[in-house]
Amino acid sequence: MQYHPDVIHYFENSTHACSLPPAADVVTAKQGSIALGEMLQLQLQVSAGVIQQAAFKAYGAPHLIAGAQWLCEQLQSKTLQQASAITYRDVIARFTISKVKQHSALLIEDVLLAALAQCQQEQLSCQPA
Repeated sequence: MQYHPDVIHYFENSTHACSLPPAADVVTAKQGSIALGEMLQLQLQVSAGVIQQAAFKAYGAPHLIAGAQWLCEQLQSKTLQQASAITYRDVIARFTISKVKQHSALLIEDVLLAALAQCQQEQLSCQPA
């Protein structure tokens, strides 16, 4: 299978593939299932309503790992509102993902929305000052 050059680049340079240390200002969201072939965990460190750091752990196809890396880069220094504007369509466009693999982009959007919802629930650590 031929991958888009950006998929290869982000897959091979996954600097955000890690865990953030547990802290009051870190939220963790997980979507998918290893048993079903794809799982993605996203962690956000948020201070005063701005994403300071983003990290991920993934199990799945190169598109999922590359997309998660790209997402983490995009989230750096964004407000929660700006982050909520990122959709699966952005991932598909960035990596020219075929219809057969678009479920990876949907999973990326799902985990982002879950992390942002958790930020809203934990108002003390995620509310703007």
